[in-house]
Amino acid sequence: MASDDPGIKEKIRTLVSEEDVRFILSHNLKGWNIKYESGGKHHFFYDFFDKWLVSVIDTPLNKIDRIKHGGHKKILLFPDGSFLPLVRKVAPNGTVSEHLPMWVVDDCLVDAATEHSRKDVGARKIDVLWVGRVGANTAFVRRKANIIKSIATRSVLKKALYCQDKQIHDIFMGVQNKQWFLRHIAPFSAPYSAESLHFLWGLSNLVRARRRMGVLEELASLPKTVRLIVVSNNPEGISKMFKSNVELLPFQEWPKVVELMQDAKIVVNVQPFHIYGSHERLMTAMAHGAAVATDRNPYLEEHFEDDHNLIFYEFKKGHLRAKLLEYLGDLGRLRCVAQRAAEKVLKEDLAIHRAQDIIALVGRVSSDEEGKPETDKESEPEENLACR
Repeated sequence: MASDDPGIKEKIRTLVSEEDVRFILSHNLKGWNIKYESGGKHHFFYDFFDKWLVSVIDTPLNKIDRIKHGGHKKILLFPDGSFLPLVRKVAPNGTVSEHLPMWVVDDCLVDAATEHSRKDVGARKIDVLWVGRVGANTAFVRRKANIIKSIATRSVLKKALYCQDKQIHDIFMGVQNKQWFLRHIAPFSAPYSAESLHFLWGLSNLVRARRRMGVLEELASLPKTVRLIVVSNNPEGISKMFKSNVELLPFQEWPKVVELMQDAKIVVNVQPFHIYGSHERLMTAMAHGAAVATDRNPYLEEHFEDDHNLIFYEFKKGHLRAKLLEYLGDLGRLRCVAQRAAEKVLKEDLAIHRAQDIIALVGRVSSDEEGKPETDKESEPEENLACR
């Protein structure tokens, strides 16, 4: 839903009046501040029409103002469940916040990922595929260069770089000198202010960028016999890292990325700063028959098994390189990992499953609001809904 469309208010009115709309789905709270006037007062559109605004949010760290304000009928869903304690601390009373295992974007078409259409691992031409953005947020670095060099900030970055079970704001709360940190980033006044959390969001992007560069160094060290494809926003900037074993591509349209995944033996993934959640790219690659090598986090360790349906690597020099060569040298083992992963994802982790989760959740929240008992429990996939 685009809030910058001048005709959006009329479109919403027409949609709600002509269709059986139970809720409105938004990405990152887009459109949350659209209002209608009634009785001399302005009402947020979802309250005005008495519909739930359901929004899937990647990170709250740069959206705290949106979360703190708005109407009453908001349901916030986070692919990373580790954000829930923070969100429930800052969100107004009545806001519903839950964990949704991953995005509700059907990038993985079911009919394109069925067993008979998946190419066998041994027949795939790409040995290793990596897709991702490289480079830090340079505007952020330039604007806050003096703070990034501070002892307090370096402490956060050092701990966060290899920490995979704590969110960055939790890491920040545990470091020494955080009061110095707050005093020197005016007008920051509290750890949970919008300014403080937005700055920590920038730090999390720096951590992610450094992790990705470490992974690219591992890929660059692979022997020339390994066919490697790297898709990034800056192929020229990273070209000096590689020898002749790589094909560097600029960012591609998503269907082209999926096409590459369908021809890749192993897709290497680097998580965003996710603690209890998964990246949709990981699931898309699995559904299309590729084995996935990724860094760990508690959610993945709980829902997947190393060397069974996923390959975990560590941020240690030489570890990812050794893992990739180990599996590429044993196609039978690699084939089993890929097959088990595809079976799991097609059964449990497609966008249709997340959509079912949302519909069930809205039904339960609506029933609770009306004081009615829950119904049709058999159709509610409760095991997928919340970060317990």
